[in-house]
Amino acid sequence: MENEFQYRFLKALAAKGITAAELSRQTVINKVAIHKYIKGAYVPKLDRCYLLAKALDVDPGWLMTG
Repeated sequence: MENEFQYRFLKALAAKGITAAELSRQTVINKVAIHKYIKGAYVPKLDRCYLLAKALDVDPGWLMTG
């Protein structure tokens, strides 16, 4: 079952229409970590969540907690 972060992350990623590789380039977070977020294996720490939210044009608070 998807975790809450994973659900919001996938929704934002789909809405932005970019690939994990492009997100990696925009955030300087490596592709392996991004794929772990996509699979729900890991939830990023606050600093990385902020970078992801900025690149995906969403609120960091929403991305982390809904």
